[in-house]
Amino acid sequence: MSTYLDIYQPSDRAAPVPSREVRKNENSIINSDRSGAKNREFPMRPAYGSKGNQILLWANYAEIKISDKVLHRYTISINPDVQGKKAERVIKLFLEHPPDNSLRQGIATDFRSTLLSLSELPDLSPCTITYFAEGEEPRKTSKKYTVKLSPHKSLDLSHLKKYFASTAFSEDCPSKDEMVQALNIFLNHSSKTNEGAVTVGTGKVFKKRGAPTQDLGGGLKAVKGFYASVRLATSRVLVNVNVCHAAFYGEENLLKLAMKYWERNEDNQIVESFLKRLRVHPKHLSNKEGKSVFKVKTIFGFATVKDGKVEGKELAHPPIVPQFAAGSENVKFWWCSQGKERYISVYEYFHLHYRITLQKPDVPVINVGTTEKPTYLPLETCKVLPNQVARTKLNPDQTAKMIQFAIGGRTPAKNARDIELHGFGAVGLSSGNNNLKRLGVGFSSGRASPSLIAVDGRVLETPKVAYGKTNYAKVFNGGWNLQHVKFSTSGEEQNWACIGVETDGKAKVTSKDLQEFKSKFQIELNKNGVRHTEPTRLKKEVFKVTDKKDLDDIFKDACSRKVILLIIILPQKLASHRYGLIKQFGDIGYGVATICIDGTQTFSPPYLANVTMKFNLKMGGNNQSVDFKETSLKFDETMIVGIDVTHPPPGSGVNTPSIAGMVASVDSSLGQWPAVVRRQERQRQEMVSSLQEMLESRLKLWSAKNKTLPKNILVYRDGVSEGQFKTVLEKELPLLRAACQKVYQTSYQKEKLPKITVVIVVKRHHTRFYPTKSGDADKKSNPQPGTVVDRGVTEARNWDFFLQAHQAIQGTARPIHYFVAHDEIFQDMKRQDAVNSLEHITHGLCYTYGRATRAVSVCTPAYYADLVCDRARCYPDETISIHQNLKDSMFYI
Repeated sequence: MSTYLDIYQPSDRAAPVPSREVRKNENSIINSDRSGAKNREFPMRPAYGSKGNQILLWANYAEIKISDKVLHRYTISINPDVQGKKAERVIKLFLEHPPDNSLRQGIATDFRSTLLSLSELPDLSPCTITYFAEGEEPRKTSKKYTVKLSPHKSLDLSHLKKYFASTAFSEDCPSKDEMVQALNIFLNHSSKTNEGAVTVGTGKVFKKRGAPTQDLGGGLKAVKGFYASVRLATSRVLVNVNVCHAAFYGEENLLKLAMKYWERNEDNQIVESFLKRLRVHPKHLSNKEGKSVFKVKTIFGFATVKDGKVEGKELAHPPIVPQFAAGSENVKFWWCSQGKERYISVYEYFHLHYRITLQKPDVPVINVGTTEKPTYLPLETCKVLPNQVARTKLNPDQTAKMIQFAIGGRTPAKNARDIELHGFGAVGLSSGNNNLKRLGVGFSSGRASPSLIAVDGRVLETPKVAYGKTNYAKVFNGGWNLQHVKFSTSGEEQNWACIGVETDGKAKVTSKDLQEFKSKFQIELNKNGVRHTEPTRLKKEVFKVTDKKDLDDIFKDACSRKVILLIIILPQKLASHRYGLIKQFGDIGYGVATICIDGTQTFSPPYLANVTMKFNLKMGGNNQSVDFKETSLKFDETMIVGIDVTHPPPGSGVNTPSIAGMVASVDSSLGQWPAVVRRQERQRQEMVSSLQEMLESRLKLWSAKNKTLPKNILVYRDGVSEGQFKTVLEKELPLLRAACQKVYQTSYQKEKLPKITVVIVVKRHHTRFYPTKSGDADKKSNPQPGTVVDRGVTEARNWDFFLQAHQAIQGTARPIHYFVAHDEIFQDMKRQDAVNSLEHITHGLCYTYGRATRAVSVCTPAYYADLVCDRARCYPDETISIHQNLKDSMFYI
């Protein structure tokens, strides 16, 4: 039975033709003299890749033509200082009532700190603005702000055009990043001033009315929109446009919204975080004539015992708040009325002053003032304003609904059509955008409207996946199965146990379930060649767990019997905090590796195979290997390292740390990747503060296993945004070198320092590719696994490429962007060999992921480093010291 493939075709039926001029210039730059380009920040692209079958792809980019105009830049300062939405509103009021008519056209701003103008502004006198919220009227008591523009360095776009026209490798445009930022400001200004749209972050646009939505539960809804960003490629300016989605608060009564969230989470700290910074309209306010008054208030939080008692700013009569998140009957404030003064509860005040009897007096009141000067409102008197994005972590059920909304039933071609027909216009990329017209921006080939570009791609040869020395898996569409294969090497034969756990008394795991699992599981272990003992019996088969002590008793029992790995069968999926406790006791407390099993699953061979893969890795085995035949790099001399940093999810406490994780190969098989994990010195710190110590530990482990140190260190660095590539070189590369200096110089042999190459792994980007014909598509209408793109959307002078190694399960496949930030390993190879070698290695590493029988989207070292950081979220914030028993193992898998 044939599979229906949906292949994108432009509305004008244009054929996919990559720019010949761009390709010609790409080749000219690569082949030009490089002698004047040796002091570049990043390595020069040695060549373009040549391996694989040539294909044509559509890319979600539109080409724009720029003029040679000069952009005059001004820094915006506001006094008193404000940030965020309030600053945006102040600047909007400033532009609506400018001190000079020249500000009415030919300008663009990011509504934060920068204003651009096509002509020099004659009047830069400070301007005083009377503030009022959108929808309100200005009042005599309205706060006033002074806005001042200060000239900054102008940007001459002709310099960018000169850079594009040159094919010299040494050509540079020092201000190109600033020019890209300026072009983005001009593009996004249209969306930010569109009354019918709401913008989120940098470049995301959502229609206020008519956008597709989906209820997520818990007071949230998913909304579809579009993302846009100006990018530079060889010889041209591109705009990357993609479909995007975000969670928004529901437009409803605040109490109703909060109750939906309370149904899922009773922790008032978390509910406060969910509501914080939400803008609401108090419905009870009216003027002297009794007419309703529209006002906007921003939620600061729930009432706290510290309100009005900040040191040095204490109120004469601070509120009385008995506990955090107290209700309207218990929160009292000082009230003056008709010459009388006294404390009055919020409940009584609303009854006397507004003749409103609150229906939920026990529900926490909100503070719409500050800690120093609190103002309290009951939730039931407020309405949530529309079009507010929710900066909160979605629960698993909401995440599943969001994913289904985003990709369910949407082929890649549908997204491409959506971008062409609706996305370009939504982000302001149209002939109707007057700001772009004034800037002299046009579209490629003299078109009246933008179109998706075509680019060259290649499909790399599928790597050979080996089980044992001679048995190769049959790989099809990036996947294979474990039938008739044995793992490459078995883990050690050590004590393990299998138990059942009951948590709430409703769902149960029986002895019969355990016997069935153990019997089937051991058959699967034998089939895959995994050596193992008979499972050790603990004092019970099924344990009832109601608190931490119960878990503690289980692990004590396991340790007393020298159990190395504990399989725990659960009657139902555990809440994340309970799952975290199991991992915390195992990884940190007792040094017992753990595998949690969903007892609602049927113990089918595919499911058990997945457990078997984890079991073997945790016992020190190697499941599969890849034949890296197209590189001269020797993996018995090369340690491959994965590094990632993850940050606390939205709504986390101020003391929740960012986490840095590192994994590293220990031998040429690339099967075992022990890990080290550390908390960062500061929350949301991108650069790894303990990097030297972390790499030292990996080098010592390599030395212990190989009796020598590696000659090469190939680093895949995940978790870095594009603006921080340079910072990796400035902050992290010296720490990597310092680690080598210390370990190599103190080793017995005093070996020569290794060569280091750093490849940055970018997952969070919006580049997508679409097949141009069915023969180049997989069964989901995505490009085939192994598709690599290094032309058309990249810059010839940098060394980077996009690789889609996997087959997406559903929706549009996202390729991974690999950027070479530093290179010492490949520079000694022939230029063509260097490029092909790195692509081959990176592609092959996507097939070494030990707990899957398919290629993964991101290369294994980066993937494992991400898993390490995720595991560390299970541990207490104050410690993430892995137990001595597990520190040199894949405990995190």
